[in-house]
Parts: sequence; C-alpha cells; structure tokens
Amino acid sequence: MTVLTRTAAAIDSPQVAAKLHQRLSAGCTYAAALAQALDESGVAPVNLTGSPNNILAIEYIRAIHNYAPQLTPLPIKRQQAGYHDLTINGDIASSSAIRRALLTHRTLDSATARTLPPTSIEIINKLLATGQGPITLAAYEQMILARLRTADLDDLAQLPDVGEGLHFSIHKAAREASDITSLLSRCKSKRYTQTRLQRILIHTLLGTTKQQLRHWDTTGPLYARVLAFNDRGRKLLKIIKSKAAIPVITKTADFLNSNTARFRPLTDPQQMLALDILASDLYVLGFPQAQWRTGGWDYLHSPVYVTIQPDQVGL
Repeated sequence: MTVLTRTAAAIDSPQVAAKLHQRLSAGCTYAAALAQALDESGVAPVNLTGSPNNILAIEYIRAIHNYAPQLTPLPIKRQQAGYHDLTINGDIASSSAIRRALLTHRTLDSATARTLPPTSIEIINKLLATGQGPITLAAYEQMILARLRTADLDDLAQLPDVGEGLHFSIHKAAREASDITSLLSRCKSKRYTQTRLQRILIHTLLGTTKQQLRHWDTTGPLYARVLAFNDRGRKLLKIIKSKAAIPVITKTADFLNSNTARFRPLTDPQQMLALDILASDLYVLGFPQAQWRTGGWDYLHSPVYVTIQPDQVGL
C-alpha cells in the first residue's frame, strides 16, 4: 500500500508531471509515459504501472486524496490469474479469459463456469439461449465503416480521443479496410492503442464530439437512472427524489419520450439522456438473434425489482 500511496502523491509533483507531459508529447501512451516518468524520478519501478489494476488503484488513491480524504483505501491483491491472462487454469480467471472462452465456445463450458458465481452463470446461459449474446465489436463493423466513409475530415477530427492527425489515418483506413480488425491494425500506433481506437469507433457510432464531452465534463451528471432496487430501496427512493439536486429517473418516458425527443432544442439533461437512449438502440443491433434488435428498450424496460430472500435480511 505504501508504494501505491507514494506513487499517487508523486504523480502530481512538478518533477513527475513535467516528465509525464514530455513523454505524452513524444507519442507515448499514458501508461508508458507514466511508467517512464516515475522510474526516471526514482519513485517507482517500471513494472509497477505495467498492470492496469495498479494504475487504477493509483488513480483511485489520487481521487480519494483530493475528494474524500476521510476514506482509507484497502487494496486486495489479485489471486491466481493476472489481468492479461487468457487461459483458465483454476477457479479464478481474468475477465479476458472468460470472454475469450465464451466467444470461442459460444457456450458456458464447465471450466469457465467454475470461475463464475451462480447468478452470473444463470444470466449468461439465459442470454446465450435466447440469442442476446455474445456481442463483439465486429457485430457493428459495417455500421462503423459506413459512418467513417460518409464522414468528412472535420467530423473525424472532432471525435473524442482523436488528435495528432489521427483523423487522416482513420479516413484513409476506412476506405481500405474491409472489417474491424484490418481497420484497427491500420490505425494502431505507439500513441493510439487498440483499446483507445475502439473507444473512438464507439464515439463514431454515437456521434459524440469533443465539444459535447467538454461541456458535460463541466456540467457533471445531469440525472441519475435507477437500474434496480429492493423493498428498502423503494423507500429510500422516495426520500432521494425529494432531496436530490438532479432528477432521479425510474421511468425514462416521464423525462423524455419518443415524441418530445423530436423537438429541439432539448435541455442539457434531455440531450444527455437522448444519447443514453441512442446507445441502447444501437447496442441491441449487435444481438445474434434479429428478434431482439428492435429499438426503444429504455422506454420498455423498467428497473429490476430485487426480491430479498429471508436468509439475506440484514446483509
């Protein structure tokens, strides 16, 4: 814990910050730039930030220090499987290994099932049986290529995460590539990792822009959506709704319905919710079974009501 805390504090020091910006300007990814800056400053070895979990822990500690110093972080060390492990060799596996197994077998085999809690097994089996999974980025490749090929350079330049002339590479790759894999390989570089490029492709589908995200970074969350609740939660919701500074949405149509969504201008919260709804409408287009690809899911599905069993009371 000491090394994580020391590293979190050091990132905001002028010495490390200067080296970090130098590496970023040279085209390094954030992880690589951070590792080099910390190593050169004698704060932490390069391998400390080689794990995404360590980077996440460090950023959590920084946030706690800035916004909730009364909290005490409690790190939990990974067991058996590393973050990047792609094979399943026991009762604990990485999420990457579990996803890989599902995509390979298109079913939940016994080895994979041992790594999951019963509730997850039930949900996964149901989604596989009904044709609502698995979903991969490849399911949207024709839509993505179509959006990219019909976009001009200015549109591509305004996509979040795009900079240093990447829009030129995307514009060219979209005409040459025939699928997502070849598109990503044509755009991937030292600065732009595959994960970052995948985020950019999702922004392409949604039509989000740098200006939008900057604006919402300023406003912060403009509503809260309730995904599930139990009996205790039902009582709390009444209190929360009466005291919350932002709307608490349990029924989407009460805040923005398909008719009012057509009219412009929408308020800032309505614009944010409209994008949320669009994301759902596009996501379902990736379902293997066509019967599930209809839109309007946000209007048709209410929050999940969770029934607590008697032996769970007090947990």
